[in-house]
Amino acid sequence: MSSVTLAAVLWGACLVMSAQGTAAGPAAPPAAVAGLARQGAAARLAGRGAEAAELYGRVVRLAPQWAEGWYHLGALNYAAGRFAECRDAMRRFVQLEPGLPQGHGYLGLCAFRTQEFGAALEALEKALLLGVPADEPLLRPIQLHAAMLSTKAGLFEKSMPLCRALALRFGEWPELVALAGATVLRRPIFPAEVAAEDRALIFLMGRAALTAGAGQMEAARRMLDGVVKEYDRTPGVHYGYASVLLAGAPEECAVELRKELAVNPEHLPSLVSLAVILKKNEQYDEALGLLQRALAVKPGDLRARYQRATIYLAQDQADEARTELEAVEREAPGIAEVHATLASVYYRLKRKADGDRQRLLVVQLKGSARSGQLEAPVNP
Repeated sequence: MSSVTLAAVLWGACLVMSAQGTAAGPAAPPAAVAGLARQGAAARLAGRGAEAAELYGRVVRLAPQWAEGWYHLGALNYAAGRFAECRDAMRRFVQLEPGLPQGHGYLGLCAFRTQEFGAALEALEKALLLGVPADEPLLRPIQLHAAMLSTKAGLFEKSMPLCRALALRFGEWPELVALAGATVLRRPIFPAEVAAEDRALIFLMGRAALTAGAGQMEAARRMLDGVVKEYDRTPGVHYGYASVLLAGAPEECAVELRKELAVNPEHLPSLVSLAVILKKNEQYDEALGLLQRALAVKPGDLRARYQRATIYLAQDQADEARTELEAVEREAPGIAEVHATLASVYYRLKRKADGDRQRLLVVQLKGSARSGQLEAPVNP
């Protein structure tokens, strides 16, 4: 059992007992299994994991509503590398104690190991949403695996903040640097999948992204200037330069995005991001042309359609904006910015009741922290 895993098991024991306890003390196991539970606890604290897991397994079969038993059984199975068994135990635990982030964290880590990647990401995001304590040993693996799964799924905007948070708290290590590099270059791969011929570029981009995330912008710029010089014709490099360094500098950002499109004319994030910059400069015709190209690359892309609707609105074509936004809302009802823009459209069309309804949805989504995001990947 690794030291991190052992610490997590012992910490989790304190946490679960505290969560289930009352003013009189932690929740006791049912009387019928109290003896077995004491034996399991003694074995667990003495480091006899296999014996403890066997005892806790007997306990939960006899007392299936005792959440603490399921937690210990799952954590011990995780420490022993029995990930499917851990997953099954933690599923029972989170049903009984849905408000504890550690249970969801273990569930996600186990699902990752059993290659149930969608379920793993959902559980890990739930753990982070509930709030994993800063001194919780599981924090690092939860954040790391959530970031890896986000990158693998193409959710790059979710992954990078996690990469930077990990680097700031735990420092850099090769796996994290590779993950950050793949994320900046928008390559949906795990760190272990980085090809040998791409390793140097991905590590350079990763180091630059994490350096920028630490606020060392001049150092990051020097790194990226060297990368751009050496890899000028490599797809993703100019976009990565723009995304790391140029938020808040739209003119410079536009230059790099145009360079990216010269190398890779079908680079979807560059098409949309450049359209956003041009929209802000009121260059609507060119922006719409870029969005049309984006939709040819990925028909139905929600981000491109949303940005097109905002241009319609800027051009006083409120009815066209409404049609586009209503279609986007039907496909992605959890995006607060879509509802906010649609509210503006309805008010412009003198449909106050519909506008009020959309504003209420915005408040509800932001209050629940469930809102998605449709902004352009690079949004100066």
